Amino acid sequence: MFFIQTMRMMAGPYLCNLMDIYYAHQDILNLIVFILGTIWIVYKRFYKNSIAADK
Repeated sequence: MFFIQTMRMMAGPYLCNLMDIYYAHQDILNLIVFILGTIWIVYKRFYKNSIAADK
């Protein structure tokens, strides 16, 4: 508890608001990051294979 309160005092009001918004919507944001990461990995693998086939 002490550590969290100390971090909040040092962060200031704007960063605290941003952290509160992140904590409130953490499940949705983490799902978006996971989906975008999966799409990026699949895209890179497909793009790499399609370039190798063109050569």
